[in-house]
Amino acid sequence: MLEIERWLKWQPSPKKFEDFAGCEPPKPPISTFEGFEGPIPGKTQNFAGPAANVQDTQATHFDRWVAECCVRFDRLFSPVGHLQIDFSEWLAKQGQKHCARPEFESLLTGAGYLLADGLASGLMLYADLHGDIYERLERLAIQAKSGVNK
Repeated sequence: MLEIERWLKWQPSPKKFEDFAGCEPPKPPISTFEGFEGPIPGKTQNFAGPAANVQDTQATHFDRWVAECCVRFDRLFSPVGHLQIDFSEWLAKQGQKHCARPEFESLLTGAGYLLADGLASGLMLYADLHGDIYERLERLAIQAKSGVNK
């Protein structure tokens, strides 16, 4: 019981707070937000267009194409020519010039994909992957109907 009473009657020592008398927390800095109006009054900033220092290069197009059209997995292989044709068609839809085979191969190797015997390792088009899956399912269905186990 004595311990509880001791804590209930406790008061902070004024000596500890004498060093901090009159101190206030720091005030936040003055805001420099200019809003949607530019630093020059009456001139608005263009947020709709691309930034002037960002260039759309083949590498950025390649990265977008891989993200939109391809599956990345280390056990997948695709013919480089097939990938290059699809990339060139994709570029044409984007209004860009097509990509030559040597340039496409350098984009693949620059992105870390291995090339050997005309195949790119670790990359496949979604359409090819879906076609491959359906083809295997059809073969399994035919085998199941005929009773052949391979």
